[in-house]
Amino acid sequence: MFNESFYIVFRISNLARLSLAVCLQFIVWRPIFGAMPLTWTVAQDKKVFSYMADVNEKKVNALGEPMWVDVLKGVRVFVVFMLITAAVGGGLAIAIIAPWGRANPECSIFCVLANKLKDPIDWSAFEKDPETRDMALAVQAEMKRNGFSYDMPNYKQYKVHLNNNQYVGMLKAINNNMIERKNYKTGNSMNIIEDLYSIITSEKYMNIDANYAKFEKTYLFKQVFEKRKDIALATLYDIRKPEFEEKAKQGDANAQFNLGLLYLTGKDVAKDPVEAELWLTRAASQGHARAQFTLARMFHQGKGVPQNYEAAVKWYTKAAEYGHTHAQHHLGMMYNRGLGVEKNEQTAKKWWGRAAQVHRANENDSGEENAK
Repeated sequence: MFNESFYIVFRISNLARLSLAVCLQFIVWRPIFGAMPLTWTVAQDKKVFSYMADVNEKKVNALGEPMWVDVLKGVRVFVVFMLITAAVGGGLAIAIIAPWGRANPECSIFCVLANKLKDPIDWSAFEKDPETRDMALAVQAEMKRNGFSYDMPNYKQYKVHLNNNQYVGMLKAINNNMIERKNYKTGNSMNIIEDLYSIITSEKYMNIDANYAKFEKTYLFKQVFEKRKDIALATLYDIRKPEFEEKAKQGDANAQFNLGLLYLTGKDVAKDPVEAELWLTRAASQGHARAQFTLARMFHQGKGVPQNYEAAVKWYTKAAEYGHTHAQHHLGMMYNRGLGVEKNEQTAKKWWGRAAQVHRANENDSGEENAK
């Protein structure tokens, strides 16, 4: 009777464990607990659960351990997760763990926390080196003035999951001298501290407009790191940016728009509003209506760029003239409220009327298609 009752508890424990795993997938479970508890294993690529317990035996698990071991592990999983959730909140717990768990399922909770607390730049090594000590201190002081610090990069880079050895190799390469990053005065390859120091002592950096100083200086810091990371990934592991970036560089408006969206959303690449604005502007300048509208929204909302209603009106107008209904609607709103342009209700109604007209025409076209 005891064995049967215990077996029921054993199966309930496994069911609860499976439900939690399915809900959280690899976001929380694997980073915290490493491999799945003994009776359930995850085929990582196929994400398929396979039951390993010998159902006929009913006394041991797949590894021959007593069933109570599995029951205790199931309880431990639940208790630890609830403690973490209670301590930092469920959303924050997932936010802390998710970027690492999705990318590196081998990483434990200790690995996760250690990585989040680390700095990708080996400051201590550079400070000990007489040749880079003063430069390292100057760079740190400048970063502190601008309230900037580097976060550890994710294990997932351009849809490729790095293993631990690759990740460590990438960080080491980022810090070390790179022949692709040379000092324009001496022609010598630079490590990351020399690279950053050359930036903060450059004329371009010194002449940044005070109104946008923090924004633009922070961008330059990020660019140095991202460029070095891309070089390291390409050189060491042949991991490169999306193919359409080459098309974007060759002037393809659609590719420029798509690349701008990637940088704007941070999907598959590091989020970079400045790069997003750059590529969207290039596409918009070629008459790409969706790029014009997206750019207008960035300026309208101040999303990744300083809020600028005049610039928003400019790009809304261009997109609206190409027949972009959302741009026509938003342009009417700008005229109605007098944002970035002199208030004019008649002009507002004109653009709203055009948007409604295009919308009705689209509905008629779709109706005719359905009738066919």
